[in-house]
Amino acid sequence: MKLWKILEDVEILSLNLVDVECNIVGLALKSSEVKKGFMFFAIKGETHDGNDYINEAIRNGASCVISETKHTNISSVEVRDVRIAMATISSNYYDSRHKQHKIIVATGTNGKTTTTYMLYEILKCSGQKATLIGTRGAYINEKNVYNGLTTPDPIILHKIIKQSYEMGVRIIIVELSAHAIYYKKLYGICAEIGLFTNFSQDHLDFFESMEFYGSVKKYAFLNPDIRYAIINVDDDLGEEIYRERIEKGLLATTCGIKKPADVFAIDIDMEEGIKCTINAYDEILELDTNFHGEFNLYNILLAVAAARALSVSSDTIINGYYTMEATPGRFNIINGKTIDAIVDFAHTPDGLRNLLITSRKLCKGTIILVFGCGGNRDKSKRKAMGLIAYELADYVIITEDNSRYEDANDITSEIAKGFNDNYFKYQIILDRKDAIKKACELAKPGDIIVIAGKGDEEYLDCNGIKKAYSDKNTIEEMIRSYSL
Repeated sequence: MKLWKILEDVEILSLNLVDVECNIVGLALKSSEVKKGFMFFAIKGETHDGNDYINEAIRNGASCVISETKHTNISSVEVRDVRIAMATISSNYYDSRHKQHKIIVATGTNGKTTTTYMLYEILKCSGQKATLIGTRGAYINEKNVYNGLTTPDPIILHKIIKQSYEMGVRIIIVELSAHAIYYKKLYGICAEIGLFTNFSQDHLDFFESMEFYGSVKKYAFLNPDIRYAIINVDDDLGEEIYRERIEKGLLATTCGIKKPADVFAIDIDMEEGIKCTINAYDEILELDTNFHGEFNLYNILLAVAAARALSVSSDTIINGYYTMEATPGRFNIINGKTIDAIVDFAHTPDGLRNLLITSRKLCKGTIILVFGCGGNRDKSKRKAMGLIAYELADYVIITEDNSRYEDANDITSEIAKGFNDNYFKYQIILDRKDAIKKACELAKPGDIIVIAGKGDEEYLDCNGIKKAYSDKNTIEEMIRSYSL
């Protein structure tokens, strides 16, 4: 694509040694990914400055550099905001195919993955093709095309959207992380529907305060880039967002079970899965699902509301939920002859609390919890999660969970501060497999082993190395051996 065409709608401050007729054959955010004829975006991040890698990008064949810094000795374009420029250029390069799609975005601290998965499965049941982009990767008609960040950077995002278009898809469902909002990854994209799940503590290593973190979530919903918002108003921030959208004259609807809402549930039975009657815009749906816990009921309400907004019939939604399996890595129940386990992604205080409260309702004996906290992330939640574990589990084994570049001993010690010096209720076993093995040794019939933090992740990230590992595979193997 010609450079002049790629630069359409970009706010340019200066052009330096640029041939606007040159042909750009690819876009790259990392200098190591640059090839001959590529455009390189020199972005200043939290730990690295892309401007320091410009020479490497040029050596690798970059035809043009986009930067907020003026460079007079290379072919470069100076822009006011390189992230906005990258989003605009990525859209241009991939033919702005997002304009031919219905885009649905979901944001919130917890529940994004499950809510979007539910909607994706409902659409499949209705016969509609869809693309799902989120924590578990990107899937176009069930074909995995990307594994990486929850919300990909614009270059990858727009590439996936174009691939989707070429495969006949016209609905894109995206998990929108707070980081993605902050970094303007969806700049220029109008979402048909925006879903707000909830708000609680997470990512304070990056956002530093709950006020700032909340303001970022809120920002995404208080502009017309989301045409129609579906909001959990039982959540305090959700109620605030709904009120302010209405004041701005923006379209919004509500979900809830504790406050008046447009989509709500009654006759709720959560003994074996979630069974309930849902009133969706005065239409009644009798649901029988394989999901557990009040937190999943909120996810169901949001997904049902979105499906009805997309004109999916009530009968299709009901049938979809009847056959739908639990989201991979989210409250997955694994039954053995003598040992039962639950594997879940819960990695926030609120997520862990919901997990343990729901697990308790299924448990006839004791709950043995295995969990840790990630390294180089929000340290303030470690003690808080330790306290929740102390209060809601019967026994806890604190272990490794993606310690990254931190010492796992330091992380587990900080978690243990929430245990009020009761050494009889927990122990620390750093090796995650050994921790799960110990839980199996302790478990008796009627007990439940709850393994939290990783869900369906298939690696452990330690000292910059990702080792192959799966909680699900580990517990399944051990359940078999301990059930002989």
